[in-house]
Amino acid sequence: MEEAVIISKSSFEQLVAKIDGLIGEVRNLSTEVRKEDRLYNITETAKKLHISKPTLHKYIRLDLIEYKIVGNSTYFTQELIDKFISKKQ
Repeated sequence: MEEAVIISKSSFEQLVAKIDGLIGEVRNLSTEVRKEDRLYNITETAKKLHISKPTLHKYIRLDLIEYKIVGNSTYFTQELIDKFISKKQ
């Protein structure tokens, strides 16, 4: 059996406003995560750097570029790619 809760109209409106604010914040966070935390694989990263995949593998082997391992795969974030580019210049 459900119970009813009675609150004033102003309390209800404040609650709705807070929920709307939280929804907006969650949307902003998910957009930021998509932009900043996107992982690029070897092929995508090589294209972004305008180098071949073997060259990128060489850079990895020589510790010239930072990377992340997920499972058995190698990935790069935009931040790591930008960091490599700035070190290279």
